[in-house]
Amino acid sequence: MNSNSRNQSFAHSIAFQNGPEFALPSIERVEIRNQSDYYGASSQFLSHAGRSAKSWKLDWLWQHGWIPRFSLVDPLVITSTIKGLEQDKPWFVSVAEEKEFFLKNGFEKVESVGLPILYANTPEVPRIGGSLLVMPIHSSPWAELPQRFREFVGMVHELKPYYSKIVFCLHESCLDNGLWVNELREFDIPFVLGASVSDRNSLVRSSLLFKQFETVLTNGFGSHLPYASAFGAKLSIFGDYPKIDPNSLQNEPFYKKFPHLLKTYLPLCSEENIREKLNFLFCEPRDAKMHVEWGRQQIGWQNKLSKKSARQLLTRRREFVFDPAELKRKTKSYTWKGIQLLPEPVENKVSSFLSKAYRDERKNHEQMEALKTSERFVPGTVKIDGRSWNYADAQSFYHAYQAIYRQRCFDLRLDLVDPRIIDAGAHVGMASRFWKEEFPNADIVAIEADGDLIPLIEKNLDGLPEPKPAVLHAALWTDSKGVEFEVQGADAGHILAGKPAKGFHLRVPSIALIEVVGDKKVDFLKMDIEGAEGEVLRAGKSGLRWVDRIFVEYHSWPDQPQSLAEILSILRDAGFRVWMNSEYSPRRPFVSRPTSHGMDLQLNISGIKEDLL
Repeated sequence: MNSNSRNQSFAHSIAFQNGPEFALPSIERVEIRNQSDYYGASSQFLSHAGRSAKSWKLDWLWQHGWIPRFSLVDPLVITSTIKGLEQDKPWFVSVAEEKEFFLKNGFEKVESVGLPILYANTPEVPRIGGSLLVMPIHSSPWAELPQRFREFVGMVHELKPYYSKIVFCLHESCLDNGLWVNELREFDIPFVLGASVSDRNSLVRSSLLFKQFETVLTNGFGSHLPYASAFGAKLSIFGDYPKIDPNSLQNEPFYKKFPHLLKTYLPLCSEENIREKLNFLFCEPRDAKMHVEWGRQQIGWQNKLSKKSARQLLTRRREFVFDPAELKRKTKSYTWKGIQLLPEPVENKVSSFLSKAYRDERKNHEQMEALKTSERFVPGTVKIDGRSWNYADAQSFYHAYQAIYRQRCFDLRLDLVDPRIIDAGAHVGMASRFWKEEFPNADIVAIEADGDLIPLIEKNLDGLPEPKPAVLHAALWTDSKGVEFEVQGADAGHILAGKPAKGFHLRVPSIALIEVVGDKKVDFLKMDIEGAEGEVLRAGKSGLRWVDRIFVEYHSWPDQPQSLAEILSILRDAGFRVWMNSEYSPRRPFVSRPTSHGMDLQLNISGIKEDLL
């Protein structure tokens, strides 16, 4: 599959659930040389000027997003690049205040020309009456914002009676991190791809959406606030505003290089400050109003250059003359040395295309995208990041891989080379393999009740260093007498234990927690046993004295008493300090209590013995 067809297929796989009426362009990747190429800005500027990228280029660096006046505390906030200020280069900014700010800080050549979205060539389109576009704050490749995904989507779902159409617009970084999609499919809300840093058409896509939807709803701060307003949409900031922990951004390259901005700039993006400065935007979606003049002032609408003025700021590319003698003199390897004589943009594209790392990354991306949209409960094999896997259900495998390998939710910091780990609810053995790769000498036992998954676990763990993980076909339960188990075909099979069966079920072997733990220290115990955790911990709490670290996925069934308080009490009495985050919870339980996979609450509980902290 060539690059262009790959991108089109990616766009269709995520975006066009909404039908043809939006007429959004497909993804077209561009080479990123500097921030002027972000979101296709330089391409749109050239198009506005009526010039071809083959013959002309934009040498100016360009602020790529909105920075409100109250955030002008450091020029780095505008340059937004790990290269620093680059004060000797020419810069485009959006408004006169930013130009003055740059000049005062030693920049040599600055012009205020408005933000790049002003130069997106989009037609006039009719606005869809009663429509709502939802744009949640996006994550980054280095940090995921602490958002309550199911709660937010559930809140939007409750707005359906009031709108003719509701569509989510997702940033590509969220899709790459596996965020929002599961919840949107669960609540049957369509979504489209909005912005992608390397997409030539990102600004066109965004402006078309802002022109077509009547109201835009978001839960936080970003460039989409003035963009939506400038293009005539009503605007509402509503729902849980993500609280950004500066520590979560320490590995983000920009903040890692300029950590002082975590103290000087990041607090300006907090809910408290945004409410103080932009209080008029906080309202329920149905009370949203238009703020066209405000939006246009913010993005420098009045500073947009004419076609003639834009042409005067472009640079003609140097003429390329092919010299066979020079090629022969410099070439030792025709493939790699020869391309060094090509014009720089062509050289970069050819080099990246021929690079093994690039090809491997592209293949990984295609494989993950295929898993997301595959038919459910169909077994298969896949190779990602050099690892071969067998799975029972592509979609549950995709979400597990995102959590375990991409987000590294089971990272452990241990001083041991041979930790003892119990993986209860092993699914296809992914967590066990992850830990074995991290700790080759680890003593791991993988426990799984679904007998159909046992051969897959064994295949996925085959070839790992000795001692090999032990694979046990059993349900972790209160005793070792066997128990009724409902098979789901993926990662949601569960012990019945008095609950009515809704599908195929059978009796499977069981094993008690105290029997698994024994009388030896357990460095980490993982329990993802789909609702049996309360009974198991109650019966096996005496064995917790041997456990140093624990992960419990807590499940609450609507027709069963909740055991959360008892679980927390057991963990407290065993000496654990615990942390929790929500996987699923109804947004407005006093109004409605929707379920997810039959559960009305799902929490991840992590615990470490107090004396280890």
